[in-house]
Amino acid sequence: MFRREMAAALGGADRIIVPDIFFARDTAEDRAHVHSLDLVKTLNNLGADAVYEPAIAAIAERVLEDLRPGDVVVTMGAGDIT
Repeated sequence: MFRREMAAALGGADRIIVPDIFFARDTAEDRAHVHSLDLVKTLNNLGADAVYEPAIAAIAERVLEDLRPGDVVVTMGAGDIT
């Protein structure tokens, strides 16, 4: 739906890790036609470093492993992203 717009907004980041999409008000049809991999593919096609990771715990581990002094980490989501 807003895949290109989201990719443009995120594309400037050094690395993007995308979990599963949190569907809040979406229809069953929306859910059947949208996947996080679609966003990752669009980001990568735009030259971004994006990966799909469905497990939030694995994302946290990956970020902690890759984090270097001076890095800034931004998390955001529509669901429980703690």
